[in-house]
Amino acid sequence: MEGPGQGAQPGERGKYKADPRSYTVFFDFGKADIHPSQHKELDGVVKFLKSYPRSEVIVEGHAGADAYIADIAKSRAEEVAKYINDKAGVKPTIRFHQRKTKTPGDPKKEDPGQFKAVVIVRPSKDEAEKEAAIRVVNAYLTCPA
Repeated sequence: MEGPGQGAQPGERGKYKADPRSYTVFFDFGKADIHPSQHKELDGVVKFLKSYPRSEVIVEGHAGADAYIADIAKSRAEEVAKYINDKAGVKPTIRFHQRKTKTPGDPKKEDPGQFKAVVIVRPSKDEAEKEAAIRVVNAYLTCPA
């Protein structure tokens, strides 16, 4: 999984911004099970969600126009959503993005851009306000007298 280019990662107290953050979960070719190398990042999202359980969570599956690959992408999004729900008790919304054009060549061949599911996390308004208050208090406490 890769984090966004700016802002804090889930679990960093007092630094999280209210705008959504996205994380990419990568998969092996033709597989929908979450590779153990992806657990550490997903567990960071889970840790954040345990602190802010009212956050909106969306898991997007990405696929090409071929039905075989679309089925794998749907299964990948469902696996990530299940992981988050099982560990954090937060049920993500699942969305699906499918290209309109076919991948040239073998219909069962995946484009590397399709080996993923994207997790989007947005804290609720109350949680965002709470985080803003924490930032103000932290800034006040670290200010030289």
